[in-house]
Amino acid sequence: MKRISIFAVVFSMVVVCLLFGCQKEPGPAGSANGADPVSGAAAEPQAHISGLYSLQGFDGWVYGAGGDNGYYSISAAVQADGSTNIQYTDYETMQTVPLCAQVNCTHNTETCTSWLPYNGGGTSLMMVGDELLLVSPGQPVSYEALKERSFPHIEVCEADGSERRKIVEFSANQQLKPPYLTDGKNLYCVLQTATEEEETLELMQVSLSERSCSTITLLDQSKAEKIWGAAGEYILLNALAIPGEEAIAQMDYSVQITRLNINTLEKELLLEYKIDECRAAVFDQTIVYYDQKTDRMVLIDSITKESQVIAEDFLQDEGSLYDLNLIFYDDSKLLTSTIVQDKSGRQQREFQILDAANKKLYNSELYYVANDRNLPIVPIAEIEKENSYFIIYNETVKQSQGVAEEGNGYYMVSSTPQYGKITKEDYWLGIKEIKAEQ
Repeated sequence: MKRISIFAVVFSMVVVCLLFGCQKEPGPAGSANGADPVSGAAAEPQAHISGLYSLQGFDGWVYGAGGDNGYYSISAAVQADGSTNIQYTDYETMQTVPLCAQVNCTHNTETCTSWLPYNGGGTSLMMVGDELLLVSPGQPVSYEALKERSFPHIEVCEADGSERRKIVEFSANQQLKPPYLTDGKNLYCVLQTATEEEETLELMQVSLSERSCSTITLLDQSKAEKIWGAAGEYILLNALAIPGEEAIAQMDYSVQITRLNINTLEKELLLEYKIDECRAAVFDQTIVYYDQKTDRMVLIDSITKESQVIAEDFLQDEGSLYDLNLIFYDDSKLLTSTIVQDKSGRQQREFQILDAANKKLYNSELYYVANDRNLPIVPIAEIEKENSYFIIYNETVKQSQGVAEEGNGYYMVSSTPQYGKITKEDYWLGIKEIKAEQ
C-alpha cells in the first residue's frame, strides 16, 4: 500500500492519546531493556537496510493507520476513567466500529481488544505489515501516579486487535520522539534521555520481531537534530545551525536538511536555508522547497538529489512566507495554502493546487470551516483498489470531563474527525463528491 504523508499545521483536530500497560522491568537511566547506558559509541546495523519510509508526516502528527480494507484510528470519545478505544472504518461500507469482535462487549475492560486504558500521556497508532503498532512515548508528569504504566514502550497486536504484546520498554527518564520510520521489519525513532549531567538524543532501531533495540548513532543535541523523513536507505534529518544566542532572537539562523545512510552512517547535506527566507516539507522521498528570494517552488528527490523548478513567481509579493503552508503532495500535485483578506476584511486561508507537470496553479474549494477557520480536506490514506483517498472532510467538537485514575480531574475539548473517501480525480479537480462515513 502506498503511504500518505501530510503536513497539516492548519488542522485543528485534537487527538485524544492514551498510554498502555507495562510488562518488563525498566532498565537503568539511559538504557532500554536493562542494557548498559549509552556510552556515545554508534552501533552499525547488521544487515543491509532499504525501503525505509515514514509512518507519519514529518511534523510527527499521526491520524491513524491505513490498511488494505480499512482505516484504524483512536476514538476521540473518552470514558469517565480516561480510557478510550481503537476503532476501525471499513472502506467499502464506510462504517466505523470498535476493533472488537466479541458479542455484547461493553468495550471498557481489558478483555476487549479495542480498549485502551488511561495512562497519562500519548500514543501513536500505526501499521507495519499485517500488525498494528502502538507507540507510547512516555509522560514524565504521570510517572509518580502511574508508575511503569506510563514508561515509554512499544506494543504490537494483530490487525483484529488480538494478541497485544509489548516488545520493548524504556526508562522513566526517557521519551520517544516522532516521527517514526520503518523498513517493514524494524522501527526507527529518536530516544531522548535526560540525566543530571546531560541530555542525549539517540537514533534507535527497534526490531519488531526480536523484541530488541539498539542505538544507531547519536544526534546533535546542540542543533536540536531530529528525524524529518525517510526514503530508500536514507533517514532525513532536520537540524538548526545557530551561530549564537543573538541569532535566535533575530531569527538569523539556518535549517540544515541532511540524509543519513542507514547502512554506512555517512551523512550528506541536501539543503540549507535561512529560517526567514524559505519553507520546506517532505512527502515520501520528495522534498518540496519554496525560496522567497527567487519566488520559486522546487522539488528535490532525496534519493537521486535531482531538483525541478515547478513554479516561478509563486507568491508574486501577494502573500507572506509565514502564511504559506505546504500541506500535501502526491501524483505531481501540491496542495498549499496562504492567507488572504475576504470582502469583510477578515483574514482567511485560501487553498491552491499546483500541478507540477504543467506548472499551473488553481484554487481548491475542498475545505471546511471549524472554529471560524478554513481548514483543508486532507487525504490521510490511499485506497489503492478504488484509486481513491481516505480523507477527513469535517470535524465535530465535544467537551468532556471526569476523574482520571491517579485522582486528578480533567476537562478536555476534543475534535472528532469525520471520515470520508473521494476519488483522486475528483480531489485534484476540486470536485466535492465525497462518500461520507456512516
